[in-house]
Amino acid sequence: MGAYIYAKDVLRARIGLVRETCFVIMPFKNDFDRIYAFINDMFEQIGFRCRRSDDLYARGEASGPILGTVVERIMSSHFILADLTGKNSNVFYELGIAHSCREPEEVILIAQSIEDVPFDLRQLNVVLYSPDNLKLLSAPLANHVTLHKTTFEGRARFIEHYKTKIARHEELITTVSFFEKRPNYWALLLSVLGAQAHPLRVAEQEELLFEFARDIQAVAGEPRLFDNLIGVFLDAISFTARESELVSTRIFETLRSRRFTFFKLRDDQTEDILILMAIRMFQQGAFKLAAFEFMLHYLSKPKIAGVDLKRGQIESFIYDQRDDREVHEWLISSLTSSSHHLREEIADLLGEMEVALSADRMISALRVEKNPYVARSIFNALGRIRACEGAAAIMEWLQANVGAIGSYNFLLTYARQAIKVIDIQCSTKFTDALANFVVTHSLRIDGTSW
Repeated sequence: MGAYIYAKDVLRARIGLVRETCFVIMPFKNDFDRIYAFINDMFEQIGFRCRRSDDLYARGEASGPILGTVVERIMSSHFILADLTGKNSNVFYELGIAHSCREPEEVILIAQSIEDVPFDLRQLNVVLYSPDNLKLLSAPLANHVTLHKTTFEGRARFIEHYKTKIARHEELITTVSFFEKRPNYWALLLSVLGAQAHPLRVAEQEELLFEFARDIQAVAGEPRLFDNLIGVFLDAISFTARESELVSTRIFETLRSRRFTFFKLRDDQTEDILILMAIRMFQQGAFKLAAFEFMLHYLSKPKIAGVDLKRGQIESFIYDQRDDREVHEWLISSLTSSSHHLREEIADLLGEMEVALSADRMISALRVEKNPYVARSIFNALGRIRACEGAAAIMEWLQANVGAIGSYNFLLTYARQAIKVIDIQCSTKFTDALANFVVTHSLRIDGTSW
């Protein structure tokens, strides 16, 4: 304690927020002890711990230079209450620090007379009280705390939750500032973080989410803040998905159909967000099929030259679901897709995941497949899952499409690799049949004769 002396030190520091606390700034005079005791009791009745700096030292809760303690308490307390009575210079010095570092609603001003309030502070809300009737202080102070508690609670919970996700402290504070300018979101964020005593209704969540999405577009030109807010938005979507599949579906479908101009982004940027949303929604167990279908829709696009990070992200995620029987069924059903790009992708995934139950459907799909690239992927997949009936199906396809093999010689390479594995696993001899086929039709594998 006591490590900070100047306000600039405070602004650089990462001082944690302490919920349900109040730091009292007032003169250390006997006349104020009774007032402090009343305020202390009042705050305790509403669940707050209230302290004045001399009380901190008396209780052994602070040590070191008093100014450092004062500065730390100003930064960490839920509320700061300043008594301006008597125009005490120390009070105004500490109030200046509070006003420079904290939100207006977190600094409560009281005074026994308006004459104690300097002219330039009279535009602020000041609770006037009489030392002869302190009970009149209770209602306005309690009402203020009740009204503004959510803002502090939201900020404290937000920082606690996101301090590891948003590693740079400056970016974290900038993100917090975004919400401080839009206090209506704190209730949503508290619900997301599981800290809302009375969670929002689903309709309120939906309304706030769309409003949140619209507000984020204002910072699209600030990449770091934008990225951090997207992360928060996705967390909020994930929470809503747990509460209401219908709301999440509406939001997802609205973004996907472009009925809502999301953040004024290019299509590829919107796609990035949708992919993240689809993955988050799937992980939460919310409208899994719709999210999965969106991922498959992306995979149905032609592959681009170079590295496609979005495709890789989806492929990696689907592969991680290799023990999910429901995912297996969805992939297998997509083997009959009208998109040869998707059929090729599905066969590759089923092979990499070694989904043995897909063997019969892949063999059926191979019998009617005309695209050589899809056939190659099915060859490879049948080999990966060691499907004993697969070798015969591969030979049958080669016989039926012998005219195309000359232009797509790589098919023989993949056929040989798959058939060798199957022969070893199933004690068959289709490798010899493939050799005879190559010789009979004067074909070459890997640039050489068999």
